[in-house]
Amino acid sequence: MLAECHVALGQYKIGEELLDKLIEAPDVTAEVWVAKGNLEAILKHPKEALQCYEKALQLSPGNSQAIYQKALLKLSTDKSESGLKELKEAVEKNPDNHKLRLFRAELFLKLKRYEEALADYKILEKAIPLDARVYRGQAAIMALTERNDEVLALAQKANKLDPDDPAASLILATALATNGKSEEAEKAFNSAVKNAGNDSMPRLLRARFFVAQKRYKEALEDYDLLVKSGQEDTELLTARLVPLFELGDYDRALKDVNKLLLSGHKDDWLYLASGTAKASLGQYKTAVSDLEKYALNAPAKAPIYTLIARAYLGAHEYNKAIAAAGQALALTPNYHEARKIRVAAYFAAQNWQGIIDDTNYLSEQEKIIKQDQKSQEKSNTTSTKNSLLDENLLEWRGFAFYVTGMPLKALECFNSIIEQFPESSLGYADAALIYIETGMLSEAEKLINTALTKENKGAKLYFEKAELDLLLKRDQEALKALDQAIQIKPDYASALKLRAGIAFKNSNLELAKESLEKLLALRETANFKEELQLADILSRLGEEDAAKARRMKAMTMPLSSSADYMERARFSKEHGLSLKGFFEFAKDDYLKAFAADHKNIAAIYALCALYEKKGENQKLLELLRNLRQKKEYADAQAILAFCTSNTRLAMGNYDKAINELKAIKNPGEFKLLICKQEAAIALARGHFAIAMQAVNDMEKSLGPSSTADILKAQILSKQAKKDEAISHLDKAIERDGDLDAYELKALYLNDLKAPEQALKVVEEAIEQMLKTDKRSRTDIYSKLLYLKAINLEDLRQEREALKTLDSAIRFDATNNSALLERARLLYESGQFGEATHDLLASIKRGGENSDCLYLLGNCYRRLGHFDKAVTSYDRALTIRPVFYDALFQRANCKYMLKDFQGALKDYNAALKISSKSQECYINRGGTYGAMGDFAGLLRDLHTAKHLGTTTRLMLTNEGIALKGLKRYQEAAERFREAIKADSKRIESYIDLANCYAAQSEKAELAIATLDEAARIDPENFNLLKAKSKILRQRGDFNGAFQAASAYVGYCPKDLAMQAVYLRLANLAGRREELKTKCDQLLKDNPDWVDGWFELGHYFLSENKPEDALKAFQKVDKMVKNDHECWLNIAVSLSRLGRYDEALDYARKAEESENFKKESRLMEAAILLSSGKQEKSKEVLTKLIEQNRSEESGLSLAASALMNHINGKEEKARSQISRAANLSRESYPLMQIKQTIEVAR
Repeated sequence: MLAECHVALGQYKIGEELLDKLIEAPDVTAEVWVAKGNLEAILKHPKEALQCYEKALQLSPGNSQAIYQKALLKLSTDKSESGLKELKEAVEKNPDNHKLRLFRAELFLKLKRYEEALADYKILEKAIPLDARVYRGQAAIMALTERNDEVLALAQKANKLDPDDPAASLILATALATNGKSEEAEKAFNSAVKNAGNDSMPRLLRARFFVAQKRYKEALEDYDLLVKSGQEDTELLTARLVPLFELGDYDRALKDVNKLLLSGHKDDWLYLASGTAKASLGQYKTAVSDLEKYALNAPAKAPIYTLIARAYLGAHEYNKAIAAAGQALALTPNYHEARKIRVAAYFAAQNWQGIIDDTNYLSEQEKIIKQDQKSQEKSNTTSTKNSLLDENLLEWRGFAFYVTGMPLKALECFNSIIEQFPESSLGYADAALIYIETGMLSEAEKLINTALTKENKGAKLYFEKAELDLLLKRDQEALKALDQAIQIKPDYASALKLRAGIAFKNSNLELAKESLEKLLALRETANFKEELQLADILSRLGEEDAAKARRMKAMTMPLSSSADYMERARFSKEHGLSLKGFFEFAKDDYLKAFAADHKNIAAIYALCALYEKKGENQKLLELLRNLRQKKEYADAQAILAFCTSNTRLAMGNYDKAINELKAIKNPGEFKLLICKQEAAIALARGHFAIAMQAVNDMEKSLGPSSTADILKAQILSKQAKKDEAISHLDKAIERDGDLDAYELKALYLNDLKAPEQALKVVEEAIEQMLKTDKRSRTDIYSKLLYLKAINLEDLRQEREALKTLDSAIRFDATNNSALLERARLLYESGQFGEATHDLLASIKRGGENSDCLYLLGNCYRRLGHFDKAVTSYDRALTIRPVFYDALFQRANCKYMLKDFQGALKDYNAALKISSKSQECYINRGGTYGAMGDFAGLLRDLHTAKHLGTTTRLMLTNEGIALKGLKRYQEAAERFREAIKADSKRIESYIDLANCYAAQSEKAELAIATLDEAARIDPENFNLLKAKSKILRQRGDFNGAFQAASAYVGYCPKDLAMQAVYLRLANLAGRREELKTKCDQLLKDNPDWVDGWFELGHYFLSENKPEDALKAFQKVDKMVKNDHECWLNIAVSLSRLGRYDEALDYARKAEESENFKKESRLMEAAILLSSGKQEKSKEVLTKLIEQNRSEESGLSLAASALMNHINGKEEKARSQISRAANLSRESYPLMQIKQTIEVAR
């Protein structure tokens, strides 16, 4: 009826008005009174509702609805027995009223009186077998009483009879899910939800079903529909947390947890949920707080402390993570998850021994588990495989072994990863690192390549490949690998940084610039070092304003900590000699570092050292005085007074130095330092007795100590009493194993020329460290390893020394002494690149000194980087102006750079320091010779002969000078003497052959000399090169071509000689061979400039000027300001009749002195071809006038062209013919010859 509809919609007032009207009607029915009773029950008027039901029963005594609702009402008002009694009486009076019995069965079901309900349902099953509710009720009872075998059949009957009944569908869905029939269960859940109307239960149960099926997305969709905004049901919010956590939607999960807490829920598990969500969102500190609250009452605390450890790990608070994992293990020692988390924290904190200890424990536990598994297998019981050491733990364990100097154990770990996790790339990549370390680069490469087959989308793998390619000197391959890494991970900062470095090294400044700009764009905070690197690149690219801006930004940007200011100050100190103002920046930064942390004593020490290095001790005193007067430095008075004393000591003001120490009223922690300073002042004065007394007083005040023993040893050492000094050091060692005492003892034994004893002392010190926790003092450990290496060198064990230095640097990368010593050993063994790396690292860490810079210059020189070598020598000489070796080697490098004037200046300066240096006179003479001053070369050689033995080099240089002076006979004699001095040196034969070749009458003798040399060394291909050159000079292009062809057959990668071969092929008329070979070489070397050049010459010879032009234009794009290229472009354009363009290129080529004459000649030819005869004559007149004194191919060609213009054809032809014989390789000359021949 309409009234019931309004009630169902919650419109109670309207429903009540309608029902009241119906009740007043004379034909009111029992159903109206039941409806009125139901409304009163809803409105919480139980008395009025009961009256309504009574009136309904008066009208219809057996009315099942009235009886049922009356019973329900009594049950709800705690009159259950009365209600059930009435319902029971009603059923007994009306046994055939199935509806009434059904109501009673459902009521029994609600009251959990399952057996009584089941009895009614059994009666009903016989009476109304087609009513779905009967089977649905029975199925519900079977499910609730865990008689699961009977549920499914009953639920299926109910659903079959009424497919649209949501309750039946729901019970069926639950039964199907219980029986593992997920697909059918889902269909049943869907049907229940579809037909449920406003009933939320089917959707809730479907959501739970989805969770059980791990279909969290669908579950979340259902929960979201169930949870209404502003009316959140706490049970639903709780249930929704599961899919939210599983889907990683921690933000929403945290919001739901907060809603539950605000609603008054105080369950401890909410703190667990909150902490987990916060940790996942990176809110580690508040996560820890929540998890600690949960841990207070948690039934199992170890897993919670493990979660806390994981949160600390995420917050990068590694020591707290270690402590939390330790709490978990203290509660449950075998809780392996906690130990694994602690290993991860140890790895992050670089606590290598901790990793080894914990993974050793896990390894032993794994052995026990495997033994148990074997026992289970023997007894035919089931066992599960369990590996406690996963690939990450094995990797960390391997790295721990590697860093602590156990590479073989590390390799075992990485091989275990390969064996146990064959599809993982980790093991292969990590093992490759070991092979790289041991120099087995080919093995490392195989492993990296295998790793890439396992994971070709791993940016880190491509990065590692790039590092390996770099070691193999395959810079281009390294760049390709880095491009791959960056393509996979565009924000890969390490890859961008390495790419910038390699690109810079290979002079690809644009790529270096691009990489650094991208890197800096990624940085949340600017990085001053990278800013400075970019500034350097911009400067080299000519973008000086941008470079200056970057440099200033780097040096003025605010930094976050005292340590950062220290680092920038060190950089400024390093570059202070080369960049104006950087010393001032260093001073400011050291001061800021100290201001930020008054306990940063290293900052104030470094600041003082900087002033002292600049010789500004007085300014330093003023600075220290000003700092001591400032209130903010009140807590730093002791250290400032000590620094003032130290400065006074350096200036020799010993009394004032002592007075500064006396002014320290509360020395506190600096008391020992002050006592040592007092002793140092006395020692500096040479007052050994007073120094010793100061130490004795220190012992009385502070008690005996190893520090006092060491000071006494130092005082005795100054008095050359090394044996007594060593005795005191032995006391220090015996007292507490003081490592400084070990170190000094080793040094004193070295002074006593006892390297074996010194080595033994160092090894004892190392053993002492390994026995105690002092191993954590990696700086001391590194220093001891350095001393061990020094002693190994003294004992001629260089290889072992190098390995020991590697370990020293691995433990302390800032150990400059070790870096420098390793650099020296690497240099002496010919590993110049590796030595360079160490020297640069040393300089960056403040190890700049003249010897270091000199050695760096030597490395660059041996690598052929002469410009960098010169810069290094410059810096060395700035520090130490009177430095013969640096001057001499800088001169040698300038010579190689063809800066002959600069070389002469340096040789002269070196000779002022060492006036009897034979090598310096020899090399200065060589410079004179390179400048064409052969008389100067002879003078210096004459002086050199009086300073020492005449060497083969001197004889060779003398021969070169005499040949330059055209004193060929004497020159040949010197070359023969050089051959006599070293008969197997082929270069001397080549020198003699070239001398003969300079004399046309002795050309055959030149070839014979080369043939003689070939008999001595048949495999010396340079002889073929020399032979080709001499035959070419003689005009024997076929013979020269044959020799060149043989040479490139042996040395195909010599592209310079390949270019000569191509030119000779052209001159010898072997143009088909030229074209074939040229195409092949250019295919393999598309950027080969000389190849494109010779291809252009080939096309000119074949009279294909358009193709020639394309080839030369390609060269023009690749090489800036190539005047010879412009000249050939002019020839090509002229042949194409494009005279104006040709003229422009010819005039551009004239800018070079080397091509000025040839370009002028070409200009005249172009002007003539374009009909500008008079202008052509003007150019030729000047050219002929300028070259009147010489008869060369060019001067004859100019005269020939002038005679051609004047109509003197016969004379022109004669002159051009002679010119062609003299200059067969000049294409402008060939152009003129062609012009004259065409006119003929």
